[in-house]
This record gives sequence, structure tokens and C-alpha cells, in this order.
Amino acid sequence: MSEADPDRPDAIPAMRLPGASTHELIVDALGRVLFETDMALELFTDTNANELRWIEAHLRRVFDEVNGIMQRITD
Repeated sequence: MSEADPDRPDAIPAMRLPGASTHELIVDALGRVLFETDMALELFTDTNANELRWIEAHLRRVFDEVNGIMQRITD
């Protein structure tokens, strides 16, 4: 398992917590996927992103799927 990147202030350090459960690690990983996907979706507000606009629907689907999983495992 890789270490969280200490140069990224947005990195969630759950992997560094001794005794973190598999559930906590999965929630951490999925949270990072949501964060990064949301950041990528924000890039589409720039008109220079028009040539990649076809990716937006795929990213929204990823975000929605992961968000649905997060809601199920964190309730």
C-alpha cells in the first residue's frame, strides 16, 4: 500500500493511522476519488476545456457511483 503524499495538503492521511480498519481505508480512498473527480469536473467551467467536454459525462457518472457507495458504507 502506498503512503499518502506529504507534499499534498489535501491528502487524507488515514493510511498513516496505525490500526486503521479496512473500512476506514476504503472510505478514505473513495473520499479521495470523490475529491479528485469533483476537481476535474470543476475544470469544465473553463472554455479551454471544450475539446475534452466528452469526458464530463463519464466523470459525472464516476462521481455519482462513488458517492452512492459512500452513502451506503457511511450510514
